[in-house]
Amino acid sequence: MSERVGIEEQITELSLVIVNRKAWLQRREDLIQQGKKVPPDTGCTAATLPGLEAAVRTLEWVRDHHAKR
Repeated sequence: MSERVGIEEQITELSLVIVNRKAWLQRREDLIQQGKKVPPDTGCTAATLPGLEAAVRTLEWVRDHHAKR
């Protein structure tokens, strides 16, 4: 049971990181649209999203299929 809790915590933490990064990207775009200066975009934040989303999907799969063993 504690392993399942650990997976749930990891899914939650990664999901929150994804939400935070998407919010930053949107905020940055909003600031640009308002004509405000923002730090240069290195692409790093957006580039990490697919990997983070894949990690969440993998953890969800493990959570859903591990219990069936």
